[in-house]
Amino acid sequence: MNKKSIRMELFRVNVTNTGSMNGDDVVLAYLRPPQVLYDGETPPLKQLFGFERVNLNIGETKQVFFPLNIETLSRIDRDGSKWIYPGEYHIIIGNENMCTIKLNGYSTLWQPFK
Repeated sequence: MNKKSIRMELFRVNVTNTGSMNGDDVVLAYLRPPQVLYDGETPPLKQLFGFERVNLNIGETKQVFFPLNIETLSRIDRDGSKWIYPGEYHIIIGNENMCTIKLNGYSTLWQPFK
């Protein structure tokens, strides 16, 4: 792997219209970061990292994709620097916990490649 590459995950969700009318739905993707106090601040309970509006006919199913990269996991400090903290990150689609990503190690200052 190239040292300048950033790993990206792509989450796929199937959305089905189970109602009796054609309609639109907005699928929301959230990230729940580790609930650990860092530098005197508590992270948000969840943060939106993606959304997609889909039009569905009665009984129709469509796939929705949400990219998640390392920058999505970072938090911005008071001085503007970005940090990535170890712990469990939960991916939530709508109200459903879809998966958990566990980062081991130490807090890391995120520096984008130039």
